[in-house]
Amino acid sequence: MSDSNVPWLLKTPQLGIGDAYIFVLYWIFTIITTVGYGDFVGGTTVEYLVTIVIEFTGLVVFTVLTLLVN
Repeated sequence: MSDSNVPWLLKTPQLGIGDAYIFVLYWIFTIITTVGYGDFVGGTTVEYLVTIVIEFTGLVVFTVLTLLVN
């Protein structure tokens, strides 16, 4: 059984501090854009960055289209 008082960053020492921040940004963008976690998930830092860009682009396009409807 694992200790719940140990932070997740210390449980996964293979992540560098930069990679951890990118993963956190990926997680936040995925939650905010309500994309959710599906069968296809990135595994590397580059894949996380590409996903963040795609989600942000979709968010901007949806916002512009919503503005044009009014």
